[in-house]
Formats: sequence, structure tokens, C-alpha cells
Amino acid sequence: MKQKQTIICFETEEQIENPRYTTKPKLSAGGPGSEAPPPYLVATGQTGHAVVGLDIGTRFSRIATYEQQHLKLLTDAPIPSLVCRLQSGNLTVGMQPTSDTVTIIQDFRNLVGTDWYIEAECGFYSADMLTELLIKRLARIAAGNLDRPISKAVITVPATFTSAQRKLLKAAGLAAEVEVLQLINEPTAVAFYHCYQNREFEGKLLVYHQGAGTFAVSVMEYHSGLLEVKSTIGNDRLCSNSFTGRLVSWMIDQFNHDSGYKLFKSPNTILRMMAAAEQAISDLHTAGQANIKVTNLDIESKDGSTSTSKTHAYLMTNIKFKEYKSLIEPVVMESFQLVDQVLENAGINANQIDQVLVSGDARALLPFWNHFFERLPAATINPCSPATYPVFGAALQAALINNSVRDFVVWDIMNEPVFVDEGGELKQVIARGTPIPITAYRKCESPDPTVNMHVVQGSDNVPVIASLAELTVSNCPPTTAGETKVEVQFIASADGIIDYRARHIGLDSQLPLSIIDGQPVEAVNGWSDTRGSRKFDEARLNRLARIMNMPPLTVLNVLRARGYVIEHIKNGRAIEDMLRKLKKERIKNNA
Repeated sequence: MKQKQTIICFETEEQIENPRYTTKPKLSAGGPGSEAPPPYLVATGQTGHAVVGLDIGTRFSRIATYEQQHLKLLTDAPIPSLVCRLQSGNLTVGMQPTSDTVTIIQDFRNLVGTDWYIEAECGFYSADMLTELLIKRLARIAAGNLDRPISKAVITVPATFTSAQRKLLKAAGLAAEVEVLQLINEPTAVAFYHCYQNREFEGKLLVYHQGAGTFAVSVMEYHSGLLEVKSTIGNDRLCSNSFTGRLVSWMIDQFNHDSGYKLFKSPNTILRMMAAAEQAISDLHTAGQANIKVTNLDIESKDGSTSTSKTHAYLMTNIKFKEYKSLIEPVVMESFQLVDQVLENAGINANQIDQVLVSGDARALLPFWNHFFERLPAATINPCSPATYPVFGAALQAALINNSVRDFVVWDIMNEPVFVDEGGELKQVIARGTPIPITAYRKCESPDPTVNMHVVQGSDNVPVIASLAELTVSNCPPTTAGETKVEVQFIASADGIIDYRARHIGLDSQLPLSIIDGQPVEAVNGWSDTRGSRKFDEARLNRLARIMNMPPLTVLNVLRARGYVIEHIKNGRAIEDMLRKLKKERIKNNA
């Protein structure tokens, strides 16, 4: 029986695909006062399409465009950056939970490039696949509001994203039929929109960007339309969600102490605790104290492996603002340490900063506002709306690329250093803070016909050093010790994505270069982590993936497409059955 392929459950009006728009290229190129489309769109034959800015946030996503010298949001309300698993096993993407929702997955954008995935009725989905579906939904809604299809976009990206994550995010946009013109770091997008609004301003900026799931500090300089990023440091552990996480941990400790039980931390229980914590934080900022009540909690069994339902198990407590402030103060103080560090890296004195842009929930930072004045005494402090600044900055960058906006230049930097791993010793190739685009070079000896190189990226601010690529240079000229005739080029684009080339130095000719993308990093455990549902043998899965020459996640989806049920895939029966079939085929072919 043919398996059902559609798993995304949109609302009724969302099931109607937009008609295919036909456009006729115009012969006249656009220019100031010509009222014709920009040359960029004329050349691509897409004068009837919209070029937009897209901001995929941890909680909400937005899309905006710049047309007729005005910025416009293309969604009536922000789209929730959520995936909901329904009782049927299907998924909904970009929709609010309903009574039919079993599990809520959030913050999957930050899991792009990791080994995290979720199972659904018809297959298994990685974070970049879910991001693709969210982009597709956003583009569909925006096209309906604009009465034109969305063909190209600039997308905001956390400053902490590695080259591998950026590459996957661009691929997700392309798979959603939206060509990603460029990725722009969130703090840079905030600063671009601010400078666009205040063109008369010239001087040095510090952007303190604390999103729900990301955090970064940037120092920039703006003069005569040139926005130049000097230094950026990000650490997503310091995001505003960490405030909620610390309160949830406090609530769990309170429950364990007061009830005599130990809370079973199932995903649904944690999500309920998070919802209660978010409401408590809102009450704390308005009333100075909050009452917290969460009922029907599950507790751990004696061995801690399963849950036991206790209808009378509940949490009922209260917290005052002073106590809550002491919980989050370590996070805030660590973020201000990064402020000091980014100023030092930029070689700029704190007294030289003219303006500070605080992007995020300014209300949550209000008790610590004095730290901005103490560290940056000469600066004007400007709260920036997290709802519009990033997406409008992305829309402006999209307009800048297609010539709708002129007289601006945005010059960003490499967010994290890039290294070559030589037997466990990291040799830096591109330093943090290097202006991009740029091409870096590394010469290497070639005693053998091939040269292998492992490229990684990261620093102490990211949880795991990311593997970017395994490079193999072939047809290398033979060399003696200390002699180099092979040069590998590291080509970093304005997106922060790295490509590679290899050449023979003496002949100045290209050498064959094979590139294998690095393995996904291990996902950092979080409240929304659902990997506990895995039951199959990872070693056997990886063996099958090597035999089939596919990524493990693709193998799981191939098994599902061949008719194996989810339960048989999870318990390993499907993997073993496929291994046996491949072995029989190999024996038959060799006979």
C-alpha cells in the first residue's frame, strides 16, 4: 500500500497553492525616478516577484519587504516558530497548539546542524527540514498578503551560527523555493535598520542583542552610509530563555523539596512548567511577586526510569521579585562580561561608544539597566523592538542587494574562528573578527599524492567545536620535508559560509579537491529535546548508512518510505531486515 506522504496539517485556506505567476521581462532597466523595476529583477525575469527580509525567531517569525521606499510587514500577526505533534502522529508547523496537540517543539532553528530530529507518522525530520517547512509557510502567507510570490530573501541568523549551520539554513530556504540572497547576523540587522532611520547619526554603536534563544554583543561604526562591524561575540546560553530556564529549575527544586517526590521531567511536564514560569515572570514585572501553581505532575519511579502518575502531585508556591532577580543575575552579569570583552577585541574604549542598541525584552533587563550607564557612560541607551528591528534590517539588506536601496554598505565579520585540525592540534586559518568576504590560504607539504585536511570552527563561547569539512587534495606534487607546493584556499562569503579550492603553487593550476561535509554536532540537551524516543542501535544505523551511502536520517526516511512502520524502525527490526536484504543482494551479485 502506498504510504501517505503529506504530514503537514495546515489550516483549510493554507491548503490552496498559490498560482504560478508569469512575468514578462521589461526592456528598460530601473533607475532613480524611472518607476521601473530594479535591473536585478529585470535580468532574472522576476519583476512580478517580491524580494523580502525574513526573521526566523525562537518564538515567532516575521517577514517584511521594502517597496516604494517603505518597509512593510507581510504577516498580519507574527507566525509562531513552533512544531506541534498531533495525536494522529502528524505535525503542524508555524501554528499555535490546539487541544489535539501532544508535544510542542520550539527553538528548533538553533538545532540546525546538530544530530537532533523528531519522528512523525510519515518519517523523521531534522531541524533544518522543519525550518524549511516554516519558511515555506511564511512565504505562502506573505505571498497571499502581497498578491505576489516570494522568490528571494535575506534571512537573519544568530551570530553564533557556524559555516555549516549557515549552509544548511540557505539550503532550507532553497528547498522551500525561496532563494536566499544572503544571511545577515541579527545584531547587524538591528543596527542597519537603526542607521537607516537615523541617517544623520555618525559614530560608534554597541548592539546588545538578547533574543529568546540567542545572545550576541557587537561593536560597529557608522559613517556616511558605511556600517562596519568591528567585533562580535555570541553566547546563546545567555539568551532570555535562560531566565525562564533558571526559574523552572527553581520550581523543580521547590516541588522536590515540598512534596517529597522527584519530578519526572517529561517534555510535556517541562513545557507546562515553562508556561507557568513565563506567566510568573510577567507577573513579577507588573506586581513584584508571583503565585505559581502547576497541578497533575508526574513523578519518577523508584529506579528513575519511568513516570508514575500522581493526580495529587502539584506545585504551589510563590516568589518575590528580589528572589527572581538573584536567580537571573549570574546570567546578566556574564553577558556584561562579554560587553567588556567585545570592546577590548574591537580596540575601542567604552567612553567612545556613542549609542547602545538594546534589542530584546528591555523590561526583563530593567533591573540591570544601571550596568549600561556604568560601563558606557557617554552613550545614549536605545531600546529596540525585537518584533521589527531584525526583520526590517533583513528587508533593507534585501533591497540593498537588488538596488532598491542605495548609498549604504554593510560590512560584517567572521563570527567564529576557523581552524585546521592537525592530529588534535588546532591551527587557525581565519581569525574571529576578520572582515568578510575574504579568502585565506594555507600551504601544506605533500610527501604523498594526497593531502587530507579536517576543518573545524568554534570557540569557548559555543557548546561544541563544529566539524565543517573533510578535504582531500589529489594529484599533489611530491615534496621533501619543509617544502610546500600545495595551497588550500578558504573562501569565506559575506554570509559567513566557507568554500574551498586547492592549487599547485609552482604551476598555478587547480588541483582536484573532494569535500565531505562534517558530521552534525551533538545537540545540547534542552527542555524541548525529544531524543529520548530513540530506541534503535545507533551503531547498526550508522553501518546501514555507510552501506547505503546516505546520512542516517535519510536512511530512516527511506525505511519509512519502503513501508516499515515507525515502531519497527525504532526497535531496530527494520534496520536489521534491511541489512539482511542488502547482504543477500551482495551475495547474489557476486555469485
